[in-house]
Amino acid sequence: MNSIIVSLLYKEAQKCKSENIIHRVWIHYGQKYETFLNVKKLINLSRKIDSAYMNKIIDFIIQYIVKRNVPNKEFTNDKNRCSLIKKINCDIFERPSRYKSIIKQALKEVDDTTKRHYYVLKRLVEDENNNMVICEIPIWSKNYITVGHMDIWELCEGNPTLMIWDYKPKLHIDERGFTGQLMMYKILTCELLDLPYREVGIGAFNEVMEVLISD
Repeated sequence: MNSIIVSLLYKEAQKCKSENIIHRVWIHYGQKYETFLNVKKLINLSRKIDSAYMNKIIDFIIQYIVKRNVPNKEFTNDKNRCSLIKKINCDIFERPSRYKSIIKQALKEVDDTTKRHYYVLKRLVEDENNNMVICEIPIWSKNYITVGHMDIWELCEGNPTLMIWDYKPKLHIDERGFTGQLMMYKILTCELLDLPYREVGIGAFNEVMEVLISD
């Protein structure tokens, strides 16, 4: 990441009255969505992760999130929503939650269950001891027929380069209702960022478990 981009990121964080966090608000489907980007983590990981696809991920974040070029007018109630896509047949793998303590601490601040996502995702992005750099990322198909919001992105040292995670407070491995939603996130992300499928992983999580989806 060159010095011009680094300078831009920190200046945008300062505009948000923060040293490291860029905050963006989108009004989509008549609702408020809040994106948080940890500038420090993004810069450090861009230097640490040896992947030919990091620049494409960074370019998307700069162009659409930092510079506010998300096609907001396309996020309307008449579009296909990723979150409404039905489950698909796939292999899934379960492991214990890596960030149980962070999530539990975030949940202690919640006085309204409708705000669980906000507190959990924001806390994960703010925490310096993980690779989750940005939350509530808008995504869309090139023809704008399908739209959605990905909960959180994790940058990985290895394959895949990018993990798309969806926070599911009531995650039940047997129901698999989240699989279609996450697969569509992956398809749209690979399409929009021009990434190979192998470079994008998907999964769901809560304070108890993480469930990874294999296609």
